[in-house]
Amino acid sequence: MRLTSRNEAWFNTTPDAIWRYVADARTYPDWVVGAAESRKVDPEFPQRGATLHHTQIVPKVGLKDTTSVVDVDPPDELELEVRVRPFAVNGVRFILRGDGNGRTHVTMLEWPKGGAVNRLMGPLFVPALRLRNAETLRRLRNLSEGA
Repeated sequence: MRLTSRNEAWFNTTPDAIWRYVADARTYPDWVVGAAESRKVDPEFPQRGATLHHTQIVPKVGLKDTTSVVDVDPPDELELEVRVRPFAVNGVRFILRGDGNGRTHVTMLEWPKGGAVNRLMGPLFVPALRLRNAETLRRLRNLSEGA
């Protein structure tokens, strides 16, 4: 794995409160930057192998593809393979670590697995991806903290 983006943030809530959103793919358009709609979610999501059928950028007319669960350890970790083909196939891992005092350290890792963006833009894409993922974590924090 060649890590492209590592974003970290402290949330003033428990891992369970955050997991509620991370484990529910229907909420992804509410906090994942670029996710426009969750068209269909396998009922077993977020179990390993379950798939989310999503639209990126613009609902109904944007890029339609899928995201699948690669690994899961509720409520601490979720690894996904996110597809926005032909542009990107990336691995994304969320790691939630509670401090026992109602706060949680959240790490979001992302790395390329395929797609044109990785081949064509390479390092030029990294700063934009880090900004995108920082905003994704900010939105997730607002939702999970009840803001």
